[in-house]
Amino acid sequence: MAFKYPFTPNETEQLNIANFVAEKVWGKDVDGRTWPYLIFLKDVKKIDLPLEKFNELTDYNLRFVVGFMRLSKATSKLIDHLSKIKVSEGEPSKSPSELKHDDIVDMIYALGEVIGYKPERKWRHEGYEFDVVWNKPPRIGPKYVFEVHLKGSLEAALLRLKHAYDLWESRIFLVSTEDQLKEAETKFFGELHELKDKVNLVKIEDIKEFYDFKGKFEWLERKFGLRPT
Repeated sequence: MAFKYPFTPNETEQLNIANFVAEKVWGKDVDGRTWPYLIFLKDVKKIDLPLEKFNELTDYNLRFVVGFMRLSKATSKLIDHLSKIKVSEGEPSKSPSELKHDDIVDMIYALGEVIGYKPERKWRHEGYEFDVVWNKPPRIGPKYVFEVHLKGSLEAALLRLKHAYDLWESRIFLVSTEDQLKEAETKFFGELHELKDKVNLVKIEDIKEFYDFKGKFEWLERKFGLRPT
């Protein structure tokens, strides 16, 4: 439910106060206007509902969901499905050190969607499996390739990235902890010297920061008309 807040007996005064509060929260757009509504939610529950399942239940074909949206069709299937999902009561956001491999993969996948690429998880080619790729049709081969490394063979992860660069000249990224990125620099870039200036080393906390930032300001990009709707 969206409404102007706080309430006052006088309608004009109510509008002035609401605009003041909203401006402090949302700021102004390039035309000096602000969104004059505040949305209050009560008893918020966190659920795990994949976008593919949401599209199936609502007959939408969304690539991502940003902010609030009105369902324009019958929602009985969605409501019935939600009633069967176990909710998480106020689960705090995970810190970078608590993130698992699949959590990081999901963040990179979601970033690809928001930015406008066609991402894929566990993408296979010629016996190689890449954690995440971002495609940009009609380009042949992925434009960006990401390897998330938390355990296992660091050398194998670098060799997969090398394969992607050799085959498609993809932009390649190794996402890992600071100590393992340093190990990649000192131990393997001598042997795989051709990767030294090609692979981008990215810390897990930087991925999370970018993911949180992009989600927070996605609505601003659309509001200012910086990205197509």
